[in-house]
Amino acid sequence: MSNTSDFIKRTADKLGFRRDFYVEKNIPAIMSDIIVIPFYADIRSTFILSSFLFNQYKRINPDKYIIVCSWAGWHKMFPYANEFWSLTDRSQIRGLVDDANPMINNSGTNTTITRNLLQHFENIVSYDFFQSYYKDGFKSKYITDFGSVRYWLPEIPASNILGNFNTELTNRKGKKIVLYPVKKIRSWQQGKCRYMDVSKDFWSYVVDRFLNEDLVPVLYQNHFTFDMSPEFTDRCLYLLNEDILHVLAAFREIGCVLDIHSGISRLAIAARCPFAVLDERTRYINQKDYEIDDICCNGVSKLYTFSLGGMLISGSPQEWDGSFMDSFVSKTHTLLNSLNKDNYGATAEINEEVSSENIRNRASKRLGVKFISKSR
Repeated sequence: MSNTSDFIKRTADKLGFRRDFYVEKNIPAIMSDIIVIPFYADIRSTFILSSFLFNQYKRINPDKYIIVCSWAGWHKMFPYANEFWSLTDRSQIRGLVDDANPMINNSGTNTTITRNLLQHFENIVSYDFFQSYYKDGFKSKYITDFGSVRYWLPEIPASNILGNFNTELTNRKGKKIVLYPVKKIRSWQQGKCRYMDVSKDFWSYVVDRFLNEDLVPVLYQNHFTFDMSPEFTDRCLYLLNEDILHVLAAFREIGCVLDIHSGISRLAIAARCPFAVLDERTRYINQKDYEIDDICCNGVSKLYTFSLGGMLISGSPQEWDGSFMDSFVSKTHTLLNSLNKDNYGATAEINEEVSSENIRNRASKRLGVKFISKSR
C-alpha cells in the first residue's frame, strides 16, 4: 500500500493537483483498483454528478478507490469519493472555466489533463460514460442499471460557520438576495444549450436595478463571474468563499437566490433555499430541469420568469426593463414577501430513492409543450 500511496502523492504533485481529501489507510495496494474521474463541466452538471450520478456509480463499484478531480472547494459535495483533487494553477482553472459546458468540457486544458492522467492511471472515466446516464434528462440506461433514481444533498452547516460574513449579513439592514454575475449566460441554440458572453455592463444594470428596489445584493463571485466590487464597493455584500458548504450555508442564511440564465439555482436546491429564475423556456424544457425540480424541490419555494437569453447580450436598460426585468423584479418581490425561514426544509443530509414514476414526462402537441405528471 505504501508504494501505491507514494505513487498517488507524487502523481498529484507532478500534475499540479492538490489532494483536498483522502484517507491514507484506505488506499489500495493494487493500481487496477483505482478509478479517476476528471469532471470540469458547468455548475449545473457538477450538481447533477454529485446528487444523482456519483453515488449510484460508487454503489456499483464499492471496492474501487475513486479519485474525483473537479472544481476547488467542491470535495464535500462528493462524500462517497475516496479522494478528491483540485488544481492549484489558476491559469489551468481559467482554461477550464471558459469551456465548461453541460456534462462536458471542450477545452484544450481538459484534454491535456485527461491525457496526463492516462499516462499514470489505468482507469479513467470519461464524460461520455456519465452522459450515457444523464444528458438533457435521465436516460433509460440510468433506470436499467440502477433500478431507480436516487438523489443526495449535503447537510447544511449552521450559519456560525460563516464567521465575519455572518456578522456582515446581520448588521446590514434590508432584504437580501444572492446574485451570480457570470461572464457567460445560457441559451438554447441550434438544438443544444450553449454559453454566450455577456457584458459586465449588463450586470451593473442588474445590481443597480435591485439596489433601487431597496434590496441588498449579495454577489457570489468565483472563477465563473465578474468582479463587481470596484463598481459597487460597500453598496453590496460579497460572498467569496471557495468551500461549497460555506456557500450553501450562506445561501440558506441570505434566504433567496436569483438565477439569471446561469444555473446557480441548482446550488440553491442543494441549500434547500428559495430561488427565482430568469431562464429560457425552451432550454428549461429541453434540458428537462423540471425533472430535477420535481425530485428535489419538495418544500423549496421557487418562481420562474421566461425570456430569451439573447436579450441579455444586446439592448439597452430600457429594453431590458420592458422585456423581462420588470416581470422578474415583481416576481422576486412576490417570492420575498412570501418567505418564512421557519418553514424552510430541514438542513439534514438527504439520501433518498425516488420512483421513476414521479418524474414528469414531456408531451409535445400542436398547441405547444406541456407537462404531464405520471400517476403515483
